[in-house]
Amino acid sequence: MAVQLERDQDVEELIQAINSKETLKSTIETKKPGKRHLSIIIYNLPDETTEDEVQEALAINADIKERLNIRFKLSGRTAHWILETPSESFHKLKRLGKLPIHWTMHQVREFFHIKRCNNCQGFRHLAKDCPSNRPSCGSCAGHHPTRKCRSPQVVCINCVMHNQFHGTRFPAYHHTSDSGCSCYLGEFRLQENSNLPWSTSSTTTTAIDVIQINLAKTKVATAHLEKLASEININHFLVQEPYGKEGKITGVPRKWHQWLSSNNKAGIISLPSTNNPIFICSTTNLTAIKIQTITGPVNLISAYSSPYAELQDTAQDLANLLTKIGPEQALIGADMNDPSTLWGYANNSPKGNIMEDLISGLNLHLLNEKNSEPTFQRQNAKGWPDLTLVKGVQLARTASWKVRDELSSSDHKYIHTQLGISVQNNTYTRFKTAYGDHRKFSMHFRKEIPQIQQQLHDCNTREQLDETTSLLQRAIFRCCQKAYKLKKVKQSTKVTWWTQELDIKKKRCERFKRRPITPQAWNKRDINSSSAESKLSTRNCLSEPNEYP
Repeated sequence: MAVQLERDQDVEELIQAINSKETLKSTIETKKPGKRHLSIIIYNLPDETTEDEVQEALAINADIKERLNIRFKLSGRTAHWILETPSESFHKLKRLGKLPIHWTMHQVREFFHIKRCNNCQGFRHLAKDCPSNRPSCGSCAGHHPTRKCRSPQVVCINCVMHNQFHGTRFPAYHHTSDSGCSCYLGEFRLQENSNLPWSTSSTTTTAIDVIQINLAKTKVATAHLEKLASEININHFLVQEPYGKEGKITGVPRKWHQWLSSNNKAGIISLPSTNNPIFICSTTNLTAIKIQTITGPVNLISAYSSPYAELQDTAQDLANLLTKIGPEQALIGADMNDPSTLWGYANNSPKGNIMEDLISGLNLHLLNEKNSEPTFQRQNAKGWPDLTLVKGVQLARTASWKVRDELSSSDHKYIHTQLGISVQNNTYTRFKTAYGDHRKFSMHFRKEIPQIQQQLHDCNTREQLDETTSLLQRAIFRCCQKAYKLKKVKQSTKVTWWTQELDIKKKRCERFKRRPITPQAWNKRDINSSSAESKLSTRNCLSEPNEYP
């Protein structure tokens, strides 16, 4: 039976109480868990390498005098050695990155031991402890041992099951032992984040939702983004021609992060999140940010090209940026005003041909569907000027694209793109310290001081000082939990400016939008306007005084 206590002093008191009674001492054996150090892995060591040679290389190149314990070796064409390292030695090797042995540089990294069962292919247990009686193949996802597989098809059963039960879109055509497996990377990230501070909590979202729209420089359409964000789950907006003043988008909440191009025609809005996006660059015609996901960084780009301007400038800015980010994935939302039959228009145009060459030259994937609803619509015109492009095969496979029916108060429609990749957000616990309760904190912290003082007095090495520092931080955190209230992050509040009267007008506009306009209606409108003008001119003539007798 395992018993967890907050302080080392409580552990000692419990052990002493058990040992002081003969009846308990004879039946209960007490044992403290041993401290397990972090591990590092040295890659691709030849089979003839000896332990003394590795220890000598560590002493010479990393200044590690003590002998490190070898946990185990991973054998293959070459061997990978896993060593257990104390805190000081671990950070030295992690900073070093590479270790020269026998005139060859060997890569050194932190080792995460991720258990994977060879029977059911699941994680966090081994085959000897597997609860499943039926084996699963790690190559074709069939129900037979992997060593007996003869199927030419390669399918990962972990990704298939995850997609089925969680609604994700992980790529599944790979072996379960593939280092690029989405399920494996999720386990890797989970173990990597297990070393986060005790005051940290994490949440994982399985998809990134992006809305793209041209706001036509209207204040109502820009302010309507807040209402849309309160109705559906949205992480980012890629906007073109937003309503703004002095280089900022106006009409959106202040807590929303925003970036604009230098001509204020292309912008990105990110809703509040714990993992803030990183701003990359802003040129005349586009702006770009970077977000971190479990599978790696993803760049979000918003671009705009006027129907009266040349497309080459925007295309050149986009090509330069995509070349700059290298192999990283990217989602591009752009209003390029470039008719082409590939995305819905009846005819091609010179600008459309330039855009087609750019897409093929940069190996981009077009998410627009050819037979989709128009993304731009007026009473007498419609078009498909808004493009959604993706860089990266895996990102394109997980992406879904559709044109939404909601009224946007603009002549463009909302385009909803969902990326089926996971994002992990880390939040830190914060306390309300400005409203008193300091005496309660002092009362609890006084009880911790003797143990901290004694451990600080006994410190002789850097490792012991690190342990004492960690003990002090944990003690302060525990006392804050007992004394102060937690700070709560306010979620998006309810939209107050949207009234019932506006909702009625919205429905009325939708009805007019669906009503077809016939030539008879246009003739009737012209007759009504001409009769109104004639009545107005007659009234003006009667009201003017007669100058001649």
